[in-house]
Amino acid sequence: PVGAGTVICADGVASVWNVCTIDKQRQRGVATTLLHAMLVDASEFGAEKTVLYSTAHAYQLFHRFGFDIYTQRQWFLPPGIDYEE
Repeated sequence: PVGAGTVICADGVASVWNVCTIDKQRQRGVATTLLHAMLVDASEFGAEKTVLYSTAHAYQLFHRFGFDIYTQRQWFLPPGIDYEE
């Protein structure tokens, strides 16, 4: 696999989690294809609405699918840990 994601459906709402693509396969449509399939699956399971959290990096992908910012969260990370690797 070069990408993965999770969609959980409950009470007519789909929640999209952890859409990712391995670095060497980025910018080739993997996440777009995954998200499309996840939304089709969610619709088939009766989801009428979908929610997700997005990083700033992934926002453009989700925005192309019609998602918009509802609220923002600030993450506070412990000092001394390199999260860029």
